[in-house]
Amino acid sequence: MLLGMVSSLARAAYVATDYDVMGPSENYLGLSYSDLMQDWYDWLYSDDPDSRNDPQLFYLRGNVMGEKYDAAAYSLRSSTTAVVEDLRTVQDRTELKGITITIDTALFFSVYDTLLVVDDVYKGKRLETTNDLRVSGREDFNHVSAIWATIRKKGGTGWARPTAIVPVLMDFYSESAPFILTTSAGNEIKREPKWYLAGPKQYTGVALGVFLLIKFKKTGTYRIDFGGISPGDYFTRSIYDVTVEQGKQLGINDISTKSPALPPGL
Repeated sequence: MLLGMVSSLARAAYVATDYDVMGPSENYLGLSYSDLMQDWYDWLYSDDPDSRNDPQLFYLRGNVMGEKYDAAAYSLRSSTTAVVEDLRTVQDRTELKGITITIDTALFFSVYDTLLVVDDVYKGKRLETTNDLRVSGREDFNHVSAIWATIRKKGGTGWARPTAIVPVLMDFYSESAPFILTTSAGNEIKREPKWYLAGPKQYTGVALGVFLLIKFKKTGTYRIDFGGISPGDYFTRSIYDVTVEQGKQLGINDISTKSPALPPGL
């Protein structure tokens, strides 16, 4: 049960050699994880979720097109260095599809999360209050069987071995305050069954899950691999090559697509 791994103590930032990760009790530009989760979802359901031109904060969409998989057909390793080989669907933003940011830009993304809104039906019960959303969201998230988030840096002889972005991912579990989610009529993400919310409309929602905000301290090219698996055979995996440079931030697009199988070792 993943939620049983959450520490009851105040959880501070994680400091690595090349990057820092904001702790759940901290904030960035005055924004807490709850604030960022709300803003991330508003952006995801907006008219133009393919771009975000903010020189200090960039959102990764991740694999919002994740789908069911045949558990018997794939090979899984430990949750901290999980690799699923020969996948049919993944958010592949590696090599020429990677993104470039400046060292002044932080990355924010969902490793794995759950969003529920008032009037959703969960296990046959209509959710009528924000407490219903929170209780059902915790139960849903607690069924996740594996989550991972790894990073590796590219050097002169190739990619270093992947390591966990943070030692214990569940120390970065967060829950948002109840918020009003506005969906756009022109947003294509809502056409996916997992993400379907009719629009344009406003919903009262609560988001729960593991989100990370990373701020790089050194330039270079990094590969970030994150995702999760639920008992219902729902699988999501995203791989980003992130080049961190000095200089002025340019416009970036992050478009979610279904990609062919990746070669082993990515």
